[in-house]
Amino acid sequence: MSRRILVIEDALEILENIRELLSEAGWTVHCAMDGLEGVQLARTVLPDLILCDVMIPGCDGFEVLSTLRSESLTASIPLLFLTARIDRNSMRRGMELGAEDYITKPFTRQELLGAVQARMERSEFLAEKFRRQVEELRGGMARTLPPQLLTPLNGILGLSSILVDEYESIKRREVQDLARSIGESGQELHRMIKKFLTYSELRMIRLDPSRVESLGRDNLSNALEIGERTMKMLEEDVVCCGRIDATWVPAMISVSPFHLQRLLEELLDNACRHSLPGTRVRLSSQAKGDRYRIAIENTATCECQDRLDGEELAVGQGLGVVISRSICELYGGSLRFESSIGEWTIAHVELPRLDL
Repeated sequence: MSRRILVIEDALEILENIRELLSEAGWTVHCAMDGLEGVQLARTVLPDLILCDVMIPGCDGFEVLSTLRSESLTASIPLLFLTARIDRNSMRRGMELGAEDYITKPFTRQELLGAVQARMERSEFLAEKFRRQVEELRGGMARTLPPQLLTPLNGILGLSSILVDEYESIKRREVQDLARSIGESGQELHRMIKKFLTYSELRMIRLDPSRVESLGRDNLSNALEIGERTMKMLEEDVVCCGRIDATWVPAMISVSPFHLQRLLEELLDNACRHSLPGTRVRLSSQAKGDRYRIAIENTATCECQDRLDGEELAVGQGLGVVISRSICELYGGSLRFESSIGEWTIAHVELPRLDL
């Protein structure tokens, strides 16, 4: 199918010249002579590329670009500016709004076709790259889903089957025990689904460089507030309830509140689950310069807790660690484990901090 190009140009002679050149090269060309008409046509046609003059009636090229980038339907359409003159301020403004490049008038046939062909090839390359990443993501999620979710689901199905098939012979206390076990399996299934959805979201974020770049810039969390909120939530968890001692140093961290809470939940839950019964998990924090450090220490029951460094290993053995490491790395931080085999383990977290 022919690739579609929208040309927005108010000079009829130039517009016809561009239309003729691009049509001869095999592209389907749509034309508009002012900014408002161009925006409406872009919404209707959804072209593969837009060529737009900077100085056009209705609304100028910068307003056209700003409008298109603000709408999800047209936000990703690449745009090349056409301009008779160019200065550094105009170029910077266009690039900040998301323009791909400038084509300076007057231009030759070779310059126009070369710029358009280069942009089309780049779009095809990015589309293929995205397709491969989505396939990789789909495969990764498919490998993660069955072992993580089927265990509690099998428990629910098996126990409920006993209730249905043998309800006439089951004693009242046994019914209560079975119901309690079903409830526990349901809670475990809910916990695993929550982990899996977070893992999937983080994988999707990593496919979008612009979203990764904006994470730390556009997000801020109060460490003390999020820490206390997390502790309150974990008090309702059977594994973690009453086992955590935490000391929070007040600071503003360049991480979204949601991701900071998920990070703390996963690491504290991991520490409690890998500790000897009755032992304490200790969390300490420190604000220094532009970094916020968190250390979570527990008595390790096995040597495997600090080995979850590769994503594929962790997906099978500790999805929470993968989630925690992904959150740290997305915001320019880090997560590492230190341990004495069979004795203790410390999770060391570093996150970017707003140094006031």
